Amino acid sequence: MATFSYLQKIILDSLNLAAFLVGLIGVAVIIFGVIHGFYLYVTKRNFWKIRVILVKHILLGLDFLISRDIIETVILKSNSALWIDLASLVLIITIRVIFSIFAEKEMNELMEDKK
Repeated sequence: MATFSYLQKIILDSLNLAAFLVGLIGVAVIIFGVIHGFYLYVTKRNFWKIRVILVKHILLGLDFLISRDIIETVILKSNSALWIDLASLVLIITIRVIFSIFAEKEMNELMEDKK
């Protein structure tokens, strides 16, 4: 049994690391989009392009952050608080999906206005 608990600890530690890295990638994508948008603002002042770039990066970053939340909640949480964690995960995902829908709609409108 000691081998199983050791293997279980290695797997859980690996999943914790994976969740952390996925979240880190999501934050990095958003930060990169902000830096890229700021660079375009300073150099070209092309507001339409800046907004489209920011929305694209935010949406992609949020996808990574949702993935991190799923890994942390479904795989890494104990059974005692699982239902509370699942409820909060559903709420977070709902808010992020609503934001994604409106942001994507705005991005499409910006692309059409530019044409």
